[in-house]
Amino acid sequence: MSIRPRKLWSKGMLFYAVLIAAVCAATAFGLDSVFAGPSTATAGATRTATVQRGTVQASVTASGNVSSATTTTLDFATGGTLTAVDVAVGDHVSVGEVLAKIDPSSAQTALTSAQDQLSSAEYNLKEAQAGPTSAQQAVNTANVAQANLTVTSDNQQLSDDKTALSTAQAQLKSDETAGCPAVTATPSSSSTSTASNGAAASGTSDKTTSGTSSTNSGSTPTTTTASTSSTATSVSSCVQDNSAITNDKETDQRQELTIEQAEASLASTKATIASNSVTNPSTISQDDAQVAEDTQTVSNDAKALSETTLTSPVAGTVTALAGSVGESVSGSSSATSNSGTSSTASSGGSAGGAAGASSSSTTSSSSSTAFATITNLGRLEVIAGFAEADITNIKVGQPATATLAALANVELSGTVTSVSPTSTVSSNVVTYDVTISLNDPPSNVKIGMTANVSVITDSKSDVLELPSAAITTAGATSTVSTLEAGKQTTHPVVIGLVGSSTTQILSGVSLGEVIVEPTVSVATGTAATPGAGAAGIAGGLGGGGGIGGGGLGGGARG
Repeated sequence: MSIRPRKLWSKGMLFYAVLIAAVCAATAFGLDSVFAGPSTATAGATRTATVQRGTVQASVTASGNVSSATTTTLDFATGGTLTAVDVAVGDHVSVGEVLAKIDPSSAQTALTSAQDQLSSAEYNLKEAQAGPTSAQQAVNTANVAQANLTVTSDNQQLSDDKTALSTAQAQLKSDETAGCPAVTATPSSSSTSTASNGAAASGTSDKTTSGTSSTNSGSTPTTTTASTSSTATSVSSCVQDNSAITNDKETDQRQELTIEQAEASLASTKATIASNSVTNPSTISQDDAQVAEDTQTVSNDAKALSETTLTSPVAGTVTALAGSVGESVSGSSSATSNSGTSSTASSGGSAGGAAGASSSSTTSSSSSTAFATITNLGRLEVIAGFAEADITNIKVGQPATATLAALANVELSGTVTSVSPTSTVSSNVVTYDVTISLNDPPSNVKIGMTANVSVITDSKSDVLELPSAAITTAGATSTVSTLEAGKQTTHPVVIGLVGSSTTQILSGVSLGEVIVEPTVSVATGTAATPGAGAAGIAGGLGGGGGIGGGGLGGGARG
């Protein structure tokens, strides 16, 4: 009986053995690449750098978004109904171009009324400055003559009244001497005549002689009375004389008052003529002030009329419109214009008004929606938040660069134009906004793009420099390793400006010296040597394979 050897390997087992061997080989190659030393062509080669002259730059970085440096929001000065909208979103407009109009009817009416008032005030001022005309002077002369005539006539009347009073008083005295003889009084008689001691009984304004005759016979007065309408009564002549005297005195008093009034009127007429005969400084001053006030009103109303047409105060692109023909729009009365902060401005042009204009290089803080927004797409900037540790080194005017996530291989130059004095705190992180104006950005740079900016905070030109990685610093001491005759020697150095990638060397090495850059070793219990890490792992895997080997050997032996 013959014994056959056992078949220990199947095809499947052989496949897995080959696969494990391939994995072990790949792992050993990868680990050797990691731990074998600097990435040079030859294992164990040294990385070096040469001391040279150049420019060392220190910079700080942050990220932000592209925005327009000038964004202007526009409103009408007053509210009204839109009658025309002459632009659309996306249109490019120039300075002074008409954007829209509102109904000007009420503004035109107000202006016309103000112009009429101004014309009247100007006429009054001209008259006050010129003085009276010849026609006015003739009228004034006639008025004075008439007033003088009135006074003369009134004085003559007073003289006549006093004469009548004297006559009545003389008659009373005569009648009293005669014993106050009775006289016949007829209340409705047409004429009465009384004679006493050969004297006429008339002579006062209250006595008349008509159809009456009197004769003087000794000491007894004789009176003849003719009556045509009523029965005569007999009264004392003294009573009648006293009544006449009383009436005459009252007449004199009234006449004296009339004369006073006439003289006052004459004086007033003369004063008026005197004031009008020359220019009056007070009147001229008042009329001049009225003209100035009316002129300002006309100017304001003309401005209000012009502001019913909205024009653009800047050149740019229309990026927003809020209104269409027939809709009502509200007005804005604020007036400020600012760069770098949001604001509102009122201005009016000669042919129209950018009535409420807000100019901003950041974001608008207007409480209401503006009618139109004009954006300057040719002036772009980036506003980035820098860490508080970096902000003290950033100054206005420093150069900067920007790269855009959306545009590969595009680096834009720029300049710091503003540094915010106040911070922004978000999630307990303090940052300060810095505005960087971009110099001549290409047309494919769009508002809102993400940008990484680097601000150059310091720069030293034509100085000795080394890559910062070639310098070892411990505390305040910095050293470098030179390569001399194949040997590395450590030297202390004094460094200056530490830049983003290079460092200024003040002393310790010379131009052209070769410096050895430090290498980093990875410790695994023993020094990492080329192939050591990979061999150890491969050996471990081989041990695992030894189990199968033992089985295989044992089979062969068996």
